[in-house]
Amino acid sequence: MPDSQRNPEKNKLITVRLIDGKWANKVNREMIIGYCNYKLHPGALTEQLLKSHACMQKKCPYLKRLQDRKFWKDRQDKLEHKKILKQTKQAQEEISRKLLAEAQWLAVNYHVAIEIMQVSFDADRNFYKIFYISDKSQDDHEEYLDFLRAYRYLKHAGAELRHIRDMNGNYVTKKEKHCYQK
Repeated sequence: MPDSQRNPEKNKLITVRLIDGKWANKVNREMIIGYCNYKLHPGALTEQLLKSHACMQKKCPYLKRLQDRKFWKDRQDKLEHKKILKQTKQAQEEISRKLLAEAQWLAVNYHVAIEIMQVSFDADRNFYKIFYISDKSQDDHEEYLDFLRAYRYLKHAGAELRHIRDMNGNYVTKKEKHCYQK
């Protein structure tokens, strides 16, 4: 059974005094998302009025929310989604830092003359990409195959080395490191 049939009051048309002093006739109850109790401009709030008066940004103490309205539920869902995205991004950044530190540690132990700048991981393929710069301005990944085998063994996964290129397609050297931007 639709929500409007279960609760006929929900879609009832009402007449209200809005916060801007105007009267609105035949307004759907669901459009009213709150009330302002400030004595200089008391009245009902629609989403548009709430935004134009910046009640949320001002953290107005006179705002009375009608929590059962869809607007507030949607807003809460958006805030929770945003929080989850932020946590996911932080977790991914932490994993990236750990991967980078592991690869740099292994490079030091294998005495390779490369500087590892970034490591990415594709979970679907169980595959790592190790991005580096070296002293040479050509693709010299074949010189570091022992390091690559050790990394694959350490991670029990596939991996490849990629010499970073600049915007013009030239291989970046340690001297040109300032040109490289993540």
